[in-house]
Amino acid sequence: MRTSIGRHSLADAAFLRRLRWHFSELLQLQGRAFDPAVVNVMVTAFDDTLRELKLSSRHDPLVERVAQIIIECAEKGMRDAAEMRDCAVKAIRNGAKH
Repeated sequence: MRTSIGRHSLADAAFLRRLRWHFSELLQLQGRAFDPAVVNVMVTAFDDTLRELKLSSRHDPLVERVAQIIIECAEKGMRDAAEMRDCAVKAIRNGAKH
């Protein structure tokens, strides 16, 4: 049985914690830092983008590219998850390097 927390289930909550950790690690490796609230927005945008693009395998090379695009969006000052998602989806679908 899945219990909802906001828009995510308990199973999704564990997944989102892993995404936050992944983003934090990626940001540290790249020497980048964001406010925790911005990281939460980035994680939401990342998750939403993967769902929109139907990317379910974390081993798909596009997953890493999506993460990079979301980070670039945040660096440009985007702070809205839907805006970041739309930016990433457009970049991936257009094959652009962003």
